Amino acid sequence: MPPASRAATEPAPVAAPPADLSPDQQLFQALAAFQAEATAAAKDAKNPAFHSTYATLASVLTAIQPAAKHGLSHAITYTQDEEGRTTLVATMFHVGGGML
Repeated sequence: MPPASRAATEPAPVAAPPADLSPDQQLFQALAAFQAEATAAAKDAKNPAFHSTYATLASVLTAIQPAAKHGLSHAITYTQDEEGRTTLVATMFHVGGGML
């Protein structure tokens, strides 16, 4: 069996954003395109204290991965206060320079 081609394993290139739009407009246009096709993250964990289910961070990251084909990427950082509470911050970036 021949080896898989690189094209089959690499994501499609991202189209250049329209030059007549500001970086924020490019970001919002790409975000709208992604949201039009996105599906909700799977609720893949249970919280016995509240008898509920929730989406883990892994599930959320899997759900947003297709945003890359629209030129969107993300970074996640966290901080922890003196009482041990953790705050997670997600920042979205667009290839055109916008960030949210």
